[in-house]
Amino acid sequence: MSFLKLVLDAGHGLHTRGKRTPDGEHEWLFNNKQLLACQRYLSNYEGVNILRVDDPLGQRDVPLDERTDRSNAFGADAYVSFHNNAMDDHWDNHQGMESFTYVGSNPKSEKLQRHIHAHLIKATRNTDRGMKEANFHVLRETKNCASVLTESFFMDSVYDIKKLRDDNYLKETGEAIAKGIVDCYGLKVKGKSVDTIVQSDSADGKLVRGEKGPNVKLLNKMLNTLEYTQKTDDLFDQYTEAALKSFQKDHGLRQDAIYTSSVGRAMVKAIQDSMILQKSNIPEKSSDKYRLAKLFDTGNKALIESLLKDGFKILDIPE
Repeated sequence: MSFLKLVLDAGHGLHTRGKRTPDGEHEWLFNNKQLLACQRYLSNYEGVNILRVDDPLGQRDVPLDERTDRSNAFGADAYVSFHNNAMDDHWDNHQGMESFTYVGSNPKSEKLQRHIHAHLIKATRNTDRGMKEANFHVLRETKNCASVLTESFFMDSVYDIKKLRDDNYLKETGEAIAKGIVDCYGLKVKGKSVDTIVQSDSADGKLVRGEKGPNVKLLNKMLNTLEYTQKTDDLFDQYTEAALKSFQKDHGLRQDAIYTSSVGRAMVKAIQDSMILQKSNIPEKSSDKYRLAKLFDTGNKALIESLLKDGFKILDIPE
């Protein structure tokens, strides 16, 4: 079976300057939900090998050259970058959806853009701002592959923001991009759905005790973020196993200490749920302290430092 080597990229990161709605909501959170919906949809199709080149947790704004270097080393056939637009950084009436390829792009990019754009217009039910060309790094520096960047909605639109705040719309737009990919490459539905771990190099698409490498390091990082372990190394040892079992138990999953894509999706969702409190949700008070949700009653020093840098002020949670 021939494989489609597909690179997915949720643009920016949680700490990218300026990439927010006028109310302070991070663009990456919207982009990421669309990407995950696309990924889930494609998991039902044969022959798709997916590499994600942004930080799946959004904590690190991966440099653009690192993203395209990884894509080129992977030998990608297609690169899709998920974005949502902004114009004036204050609420306005503009709206619409648009897609981009590189100036003078190759026919492969134009073909993929046509398929994705057509499905996105149906899903967004939005003004068609057109298929355009741009000199964006992720489009220009991705070599020998089709590359498309999408801008589904305007984050500073009084109309589009309602859709961006609706997870069903984000799911539909993510799936629309997946449908464009399916149509472009003629992908076939699996006879039987099989979970595969994104970015996994292992033949069976799973991670188990005794393995070592960058994918295990990502697993330990996720477990560390969720406060199940202090480990951040690349070894799946007895401590990783115990932490993973604890996570599975807490989230009603089979306690087999085997990491698969379904476990990974549950972990990403748990991490996202821990980040839902935005500045705009904190009530204004005369005091210079704010009471954060119990969600942030944590010993995770990195998370606390990140919150403080973002402008939050922490008040002890009462018993």
